[in-house]
Amino acid sequence: AAAANTPAREAHAPYDHEQSYTLRGRMLGVLLRDARVNASRSLEDVAGYLHIGAVEIEGWEWGESSPSLPQLELLAYFFDVPVSHFWGLKTLGSERAKPVSAQEEFVILRTRMIGALLRQSREEIKWSVEDLAARTAISAQELHDYEVGEAPIPMHELAVLANAVNKT
Repeated sequence: AAAANTPAREAHAPYDHEQSYTLRGRMLGVLLRDARVNASRSLEDVAGYLHIGAVEIEGWEWGESSPSLPQLELLAYFFDVPVSHFWGLKTLGSERAKPVSAQEEFVILRTRMIGALLRQSREEIKWSVEDLAARTAISAQELHDYEVGEAPIPMHELAVLANAVNKT
């Protein structure tokens, strides 16, 4: 009877926050080391960049302590990885097929944002895509692709589009 009660008791065991923090710290350490090695940076390079000791960086990589969010953001820039890399579970080594740089991720995001702003501006003045196409000599299909972020808007066309929808 005691053995039958054991699983029920274990199911209600209190959550061990300390163990969770330790495990997450170690996972972050693996991702930090992976990003550092992938960027061909030494512990001393990172320490010099952040103006802290190499021992502290090594402690992060071993999961003994963790960097702050601003430090992680600087490291993401320094290692040329998105900050989201440090929240993930995959190392860069496991994703070598198509590396994505922080700059590439930024361009994709900004392209989508600019497209959404274009669409919002067009809809505010109650124009259809065809109306805007007629006023700018840019095809409706190209405008659609711009608005959904599937294609970046060349700067000269962006200037024409901004002028057409009365935006800077």
